[in-house]
Amino acid sequence: MNKIWNQRLSQYQQKLLKYLRYVFNDHFVIALFFVFGAVCYGYFNFIDHYVHPLTLLDRFVAIIALMVILQIGKFATLLQKPDIVFLLPNDYRINDYLIKARHHSMTMTALIQTGCGLITVPFLVRVLHFKWLDWTVLLISQVLFKWMQLLFEETGLFDQKWNSSQMQLLKQGLPLIGIAVGVLLSPWLSLGIAVIGWGGMLQLRKKASYHVFKWKDAIAAEDKRVMRIYKFFSLFTDVPEVHQKIKRRRYLDWLLPRIQQDSRQTYKYLYWRGFWRNSEYSGLFMRLTIIGVLLMLFINLKWVSLLIGLLFIYLTSFQLIPLANQFYDIVFTHLYPVKPSQQLASFRKILGALTAVQVVIFTVALLIATHSLIAAVGLVVGAIGIELLLAHFSLNKRFNKGA
Repeated sequence: MNKIWNQRLSQYQQKLLKYLRYVFNDHFVIALFFVFGAVCYGYFNFIDHYVHPLTLLDRFVAIIALMVILQIGKFATLLQKPDIVFLLPNDYRINDYLIKARHHSMTMTALIQTGCGLITVPFLVRVLHFKWLDWTVLLISQVLFKWMQLLFEETGLFDQKWNSSQMQLLKQGLPLIGIAVGVLLSPWLSLGIAVIGWGGMLQLRKKASYHVFKWKDAIAAEDKRVMRIYKFFSLFTDVPEVHQKIKRRRYLDWLLPRIQQDSRQTYKYLYWRGFWRNSEYSGLFMRLTIIGVLLMLFINLKWVSLLIGLLFIYLTSFQLIPLANQFYDIVFTHLYPVKPSQQLASFRKILGALTAVQVVIFTVALLIATHSLIAAVGLVVGAIGIELLLAHFSLNKRFNKGA
């Protein structure tokens, strides 16, 4: 069983690395640097200028933040559907396998909880006046509470009563009480509750081994966990494991402009529907637009907001260019009596329309955040320059390559 776990873990990590290469591409890394810098600047600027007296609301915010962080991470078994047949003869050795899975899950969640928990440290120190020993003890309690939740999930693979609503309430309620006690009273009390909860669950997990292992439930839980990861990866690239369902949504027809039935409008018709039906492009447009607006509203420095707006306009337009060749592999499109110049002109109009919508949204966000008309004009002029640059160089190059 140990050998099977090691093989599964190696395959799982290789698959994650494979998709992470698509997630952290050149353009996303550039955007990530700007996003990370903007968020850090805004966060520390807020902390430095926070001069209000300590209130109960401040402590409530810290409790909510720590509870949200606590939800990150699940018990990973790496079980697969064929295991219910091929590993069933080794059912009596499943505990050896789960111990490996538990150690892996505890290690990963400890790193995640510690890393995310450190984000709250400036708030704890500056606003709640925690000392270094206090927030260290609170983070240790956070990790122990997460380990307790992992044991809840593992025990539920043997005994169904641990998946009941009452047990789920206990799974979330005990950490909530512990974290609240740590923030409101003393982190040491929180540590005591965490140690008791984790130690008690460890003993209950050992007793649960006398029950029959629920293979179907374990495989279903693992499929659900892995699918959440794959759905995140599918936002950046095609993931074969994620099967998209097509559904007619008439209430969204207003998003499609009315196009005259003319052969010159053929590709304009196709490109608009290709954009909205393919979540890779429409989702990309909406995600980058929303992230750009949030960053511009979060930062009140006009030149930084201007650069962020131009960066996201460039990233959006550049990553929409592959839409030009979306229909190239469909043989029937080559039978259309449409000149390549008309196809290129249709795509330029669509790209220009999408860019114009994004520019209007960013300009409004920039005016709200900075009240600077000069920065807003600069955003419009810069966006026009970016659009002309992409339309005459990158777009021509990509279109000629497809043709």
